[in-house]
Amino acid sequence: MRHFSEEAHTHCLKINKSVSFGNGRVLDSSDFLEYYAQDDSIKAIGMYIEGTRDGQRFLKTLKGLR
Repeated sequence: MRHFSEEAHTHCLKINKSVSFGNGRVLDSSDFLEYYAQDDSIKAIGMYIEGTRDGQRFLKTLKGLR
């Protein structure tokens, strides 16, 4: 995550929030997507994920974004 943040800074991209959540055993990518989608100060969400436990939920969340 640190390298991503540093690289973004060199390209004048401001990062409001970031998270690295490991294997997603407790919280899943859909949880973070829903959380970030509720924050009006966030204009774009970028995610690198290796998978999700509930693909249908993830897609439903994506479709519900403004």
